[in-house]
Amino acid sequence: MAEEIDCENEKLESLKNILDHSISSLTTRGHLKRRNPCDQIIPGLYLGDCAAATSLDHLHLLGITHILNAAEGTDFNQIMTGNDFYQGTPIKYYGISADDDDSYDLSRHFDESSDIIKQVIGTKAQPKNNGKILVHCMAGVSRSPTFVASYLMRDHGMDVNEALKIVSDARFIYPNDGFLKLLMKYNRRLDNKGS
Repeated sequence: MAEEIDCENEKLESLKNILDHSISSLTTRGHLKRRNPCDQIIPGLYLGDCAAATSLDHLHLLGITHILNAAEGTDFNQIMTGNDFYQGTPIKYYGISADDDDSYDLSRHFDESSDIIKQVIGTKAQPKNNGKILVHCMAGVSRSPTFVASYLMRDHGMDVNEALKIVSDARFIYPNDGFLKLLMKYNRRLDNKGS
């Protein structure tokens, strides 16, 4: 049991090292000095914050056709945009109420969020061009990047290290430890499924 905990802690530290390295790289390139409200992760898939989600002009400029709000609600650290906010635009809205807390089981939404992204841009094996999707939360650094990473893992065949590297190379992210542990667990589940 103690060996399993040590192994999980080592893997967690390894993921944090990937994120730290990407932060250093982004700082060197000047990205953190001028943090964008949203960044493209792969073609058609954008990751951002509440400012990106509420700037209708910017969404129109980017050609965003779908929104996935990973922080839906009216409580602290949530944003309630909803269908009413996007009324009169071509944007289709999806919302998931999730807390940014180490103890929150965000993994219960991994398949739902991945299905939403998949219906817009498809998978690596079967890409679609049904528009562009912005996945966001309040700051775009914990909940929404965890959803994007889980999508890349499930639908692009990436392991957790590769998925986090892809996301963190494009945008400053730092999912909480609980979410990183859930991604490691999801990685094991996907590995077992593929075996």
